[in-house]
Amino acid sequence: MVRQLRPVSEFHKRRNIDDLKRLTKEVSELIASLPSQGADLNVDFHLQMAMKGIVQERAPMKPKSALKPALNTSDLDDYSF
Repeated sequence: MVRQLRPVSEFHKRRNIDDLKRLTKEVSELIASLPSQGADLNVDFHLQMAMKGIVQERAPMKPKSALKPALNTSDLDDYSF
């Protein structure tokens, strides 16, 4: 698994998101299965970021609001700025 996750591996060159999700889940399960000594590895932050960025489904994008009307400046002729 370590060889596959290295940035220069053939795995990354293929850019297969399904395989990446599968491996990320495997790593998460492996870390979770470790006894309490596994907590000393200090990988929680990186694992959470990987799960959030790779496995967690993104929220749908909000549609852009309609274009706003043009600003009425016809009554500003009497003012000097």
